[in-house]
Amino acid sequence: MSPVAGPSLTPLVLPQAAPVLGGSLSLSLSPTPLLALPALRIPAPVYQAPKASSLELALDSQLDAMATELQKPDDPLLTFVRKEGRSLLSKIAGLIRSGEIDPSAALRAGEGDPAVPAVGRELRVGVYPVAADPFQWGHILIALRAMAEHKLDKVVFVLAGDDPRKPQMTPSGFRHAMGRAVMDAFSPLFAYSSIAVGTQYDGETNIFRLLKLNPQQSVHAFYIVGGDHYRLKDKNGGDDTLLKMEKHLGDPNRFDADKHKVSLIFVERGEPLARIPTPLDIHFLPDVGFDASSTRVRSGHYELMPYAAFEFVRKNQPGLYGIR
Repeated sequence: MSPVAGPSLTPLVLPQAAPVLGGSLSLSLSPTPLLALPALRIPAPVYQAPKASSLELALDSQLDAMATELQKPDDPLLTFVRKEGRSLLSKIAGLIRSGEIDPSAALRAGEGDPAVPAVGRELRVGVYPVAADPFQWGHILIALRAMAEHKLDKVVFVLAGDDPRKPQMTPSGFRHAMGRAVMDAFSPLFAYSSIAVGTQYDGETNIFRLLKLNPQQSVHAFYIVGGDHYRLKDKNGGDDTLLKMEKHLGDPNRFDADKHKVSLIFVERGEPLARIPTPLDIHFLPDVGFDASSTRVRSGHYELMPYAAFEFVRKNQPGLYGIR
């Protein structure tokens, strides 16, 4: 396919609170004032949270660019993603305006990242481990839904490292760079974590490694994972997410229970999952409503990709996933 120029993409940027101006201002006309002026106080500008329309800008620019690229302005999947995404972003904008969440809050998300000063409240943060081979809209909508329904300040995507058991997986260096391009497009709602690079740790381990990078910050972390992991044992008889988390949370050396707590969000695919007795704090999210899988992207369904990921592949490794 010959490249078709798409509209310019605008990253989602939430404005920071303006600096507070205050204090007294006194004016003097000479060393011996002839006129005494009353002290003036300049009120601090009022912080205005972004409107839903500004939050929709990044979403729309990604979808419009892909529709132009594919020459499918009325593609039903892109239309669905736009409608669902706008609805979720509207809810998130309302939570920001009411002060219930603050996506500008920062966490240290990788061992090479600088320390981040703690804020004086508990942060509610989604931790979403993904292979991102490649990123697709299912990842984005699930993260937005988790933010909207569970009042999360932000979602940190933990991209998987290399796995010798999966030799066909795209090398982590490329996947992580592509993932960062997507995160930049949706900043500050989403953040990228490099904590899995160079390791074979599973997501249930990496969430606690991430918490340890923030020892002074109070964090309520929500581990986001597919409903196929809502079980005690995997198909090979090893521990799956429920048992792994029970064991980790029962280990006092794993995390600081005074500063950190962990809940789980399982994404249900199809029928609701049969509930399993567990001491864990469990929540459920419905699936995105379409067949969202990286496998489908690799078979040519590029409408499933955010344009930032598609364009990154085309510029940096043409031919990957069949993209040229």
